[in-house]
Amino acid sequence: MGRIQRTFTATDQSGQARTCVQNINITDTDPFSLNDITWPSDYQTSTCGGVPGYSKYSISL
Repeated sequence: MGRIQRTFTATDQSGQARTCVQNINITDTDPFSLNDITWPSDYQTSTCGGVPGYSKYSISL
């Protein structure tokens, strides 16, 4: 599925440095499917109380 590569460098007081690379491999052994989702029941209403108001950060009636 993917890989993360992290590089670490340690430097001592005299300026000598050592580098180490860590590879993290990600494998999906249990693939996700739509059957893994618990879908809510459909909901219908006939008592809508007006036109929804909209702003960049909220929606209201």
